[in-house]
Amino acid sequence: MKKSILSFFLFGAILSASPVSVTLVDAGHPVQYVGSEAVGPYDLNINGVTVQAMCMDDFLTNPVGSKWNANVTAVNGSSFSNTYLGMSSDKNTIGWSSTSYTDKQMYTIEAYLFNQLVQPNADRRNIQQAAWDVMDSNSYVGDYYGNQTVMSILNDALANYSSFDTTGYQIVTDVNGNGVWRGNQEFMIHTSATPEPATFALMGGGLFAAGAFSFFRRRKQAEVKA
Repeated sequence: MKKSILSFFLFGAILSASPVSVTLVDAGHPVQYVGSEAVGPYDLNINGVTVQAMCMDDFLTNPVGSKWNANVTAVNGSSFSNTYLGMSSDKNTIGWSSTSYTDKQMYTIEAYLFNQLVQPNADRRNIQQAAWDVMDSNSYVGDYYGNQTVMSILNDALANYSSFDTTGYQIVTDVNGNGVWRGNQEFMIHTSATPEPATFALMGGGLFAAGAFSFFRRRKQAEVKA
């Protein structure tokens, strides 16, 4: 119990630091490909902690062992200024649709797809392609139009993302990015050990109260013995 609480705080502290140090550990295990592009889930090492990740574009390829600094943005947060979509003035559309989506909606869709990607026996190739197509409609129209499986995955994501719980989902964006696709690939990660600030305060208050109770109890026992 004590170890899990400590891990909870430590990884929350790691992600609250900005920027973080990122290393691409591997590109999937076992590695699968869409064309020449490796399909995740990848492993990223973030400030010494390894987590699964899904890349959200298919423009730049990071070789295994790549290192860079990144900002981490919560999908359920309110500001996306450090993300590639937040830096871009482009209209957010998906594949065949002319509907415009907010940055938060786009990343929520990606979080939904990432959740599908890491499931046992997931169709990794087509889910990853769907994730790429969310961020680059030209990829969908130009290269994969007519892939009924990808279309089905995208339609499922669009139908269900709005009710998806994005707690713990984070966007990892190269600090040197200057608009969409101008840095290392942008990744989606998830960890259950990423508490909201209010949770930190609540847990901190509880631990403080428990410590104070223990201190005064020991003090009272010492006075009785004296």
